[in-house]
Amino acid sequence: MAKKEQGIEGQGKLGEKKEKNPYQLSFFARIPFAIKALFVKWWFFGVVYFFFVMGLSALIGNENFNVYIQIVVVGFAFGLTTDLFVNNILDLFETSKREARWFAIWKGKKFYIFIVNIVYGLALGIATSIICAQLVQLIEKANGGQLTYFFREPCTFALVALALDMAIIGIKDLIVYLIQGKSIKEEGNI
Repeated sequence: MAKKEQGIEGQGKLGEKKEKNPYQLSFFARIPFAIKALFVKWWFFGVVYFFFVMGLSALIGNENFNVYIQIVVVGFAFGLTTDLFVNNILDLFETSKREARWFAIWKGKKFYIFIVNIVYGLALGIATSIICAQLVQLIEKANGGQLTYFFREPCTFALVALALDMAIIGIKDLIVYLIQGKSIKEEGNI
């Protein structure tokens, strides 16, 4: 009797392909939704800064690209990318129903929601640009007037935008939770 050749443990005979378990969780499915959502939002905020601030200032020229143009362009791009890309990507990542609603200011398919997201993006762009400008002045003052690039590049700018975005959405979610909790108590379900 010939000895059967064995492959690596758990693979069966040498040369046979093991069937993949379709019910096994993938690596990406094991990452918590909150981490995926924060990463996607941070990445898109950084992309907006990279393409619309750094790219447009290089294209137009730094002397013509003033801070007011930057604020409007960044704000409009924040709202546009949030409505068109971020919310839809977060919907694709959902493992349970309505998991992404806690990471969006307002979601829906109607046109007025698109306008609300653009206005929210403008407000977020204004606030982020002002905070980053103040932080740059503070750092340069502390360094004795030496030029710094912190908060003038995509990664740190996106961190400030993400912190503001999550703070505003957290306040919105708290208000919604308090209102829904109050209506549940009034109905006598609690």
